[in-house]
Amino acid sequence: MSVQRQVYDYVPGKADWLAAGWLAEGRSAAALSAGAVAQREVLTCRADQPVDEILARMRDGGRAVCLVVDDDTAMGGPMPGTPPHAPG
Repeated sequence: MSVQRQVYDYVPGKADWLAAGWLAEGRSAAALSAGAVAQREVLTCRADQPVDEILARMRDGGRAVCLVVDDDTAMGGPMPGTPPHAPG
């Protein structure tokens, strides 16, 4: 007697599935993944915001990094919690 399992084709792929933190099975299922430890709620800021304002938000939120985003929320890069030295 054979057991039949219903199988689905998850079009975005295995990497997308695992990045979402969904259940995995097999040899690497017990391995800790980036998706498992990633912070889902991140602090974002815009490139034209005053640095003092961003640093205050970071301090108040207990965050070490603020992700700089554009109008489409595409990430431009991280802003560390310590301000850079002024040029000159």
